[in-house]
Amino acid sequence: MMRTNIRTNTSFRIKKKMINLSAIQNPLKSKIGLWIDGKIFWVKNGTEKLIQAEAISIKINQRNIHSKIRFFDIFVTNHSEKMKQLKLIVLNSCEKFAKDDLTFISPIEKVIYHLARRTIHLVNGQMNGTLLNEYTVQPVWNIYTDKFWDCQKKGTLKYQPLSHGPSNSLFTINMNIPASKTCKANTWIISGETKEELLRLNQVVLKTH
Repeated sequence: MMRTNIRTNTSFRIKKKMINLSAIQNPLKSKIGLWIDGKIFWVKNGTEKLIQAEAISIKINQRNIHSKIRFFDIFVTNHSEKMKQLKLIVLNSCEKFAKDDLTFISPIEKVIYHLARRTIHLVNGQMNGTLLNEYTVQPVWNIYTDKFWDCQKKGTLKYQPLSHGPSNSLFTINMNIPASKTCKANTWIISGETKEELLRLNQVVLKTH
């Protein structure tokens, strides 16, 4: 399904002095929500949301596991008496956009990269060892107008592997939640100066979380 001619096995490096990641002026920000039967429910304020009409709730907890990693636990609870099939949807974007920003998917490594203001950000996620189901990068105007769907009714994203300038990345993870049960997924952002460093830390996260 996901096809691209982008070569991602080459190394790239930000040829600048060492940066203090705690002082990054343009970090990525995450927006997390759920797709349920063709509708999107974003967690807009705070870290919790109850979707009464769907008998579903979501809770987000951020943990500090490493100075270069922002790590989120996402708990989705099915309060109904029947199985619920839905999708976790995660959107990532820079707080400030620049025309030379670059956002792209690595289908080999199955991660998303954001290159912005001399910093590389790696985005990934998983649930029970299963990685991203679908991912895409889109110009910001497609996000604001919900044009990132290939079919919103089916919850399929419009695949695009690369975008220059103001862009966002999105990915989804399928969740099949039994009645009266809670499922946990994780998403994380790793920020650094080299692809090698980011991939090493990504492997550490996958092995330990």
